[in-house]
Amino acid sequence: MNDADQGPLPFRLRPATLDDVPRLAALEASAMTGAWTAQDLADETRSSLARFVLAESPDGEALGYALGWEVAGETQILRIAVGATFRRQGLGRALLEALCAACGGGEALLEVRASNLPAITLYERAGFVVTGRREAYYRDGEAALLMSRPPLNP
Repeated sequence: MNDADQGPLPFRLRPATLDDVPRLAALEASAMTGAWTAQDLADETRSSLARFVLAESPDGEALGYALGWEVAGETQILRIAVGATFRRQGLGRALLEALCAACGGGEALLEVRASNLPAITLYERAGFVVTGRREAYYRDGEAALLMSRPPLNP
């Protein structure tokens, strides 16, 4: 993947590996409600469906990551996590687009907490639309919005 310079925050995007799991787990714990464990993330690095994209600073600090599955020509977005001090600098969008490209650019699908307005805004700005709602989707009873985006290159 190519280096990117989005605004004031320089970063490099690359595929994440099993060696990155401790850093992914730290990002996950700091950024997500219902965080996945290091074991959950390690299991995903071994999956033939999974695609991981890691954003690093020039000095190697993990800034964020995206995880998705490539299934039947589609991208199922599972996780996008950005460290709190690195948000609103283009990193989430860059991770989202890199993940979709790594999965082949087909239709992209996701579920997002109905209350997660920053994520919903990110997805809408990237061309996603709400296609449905799943009530009580999350363990705490919160609903999920279903969102999708057509293929990048139909």
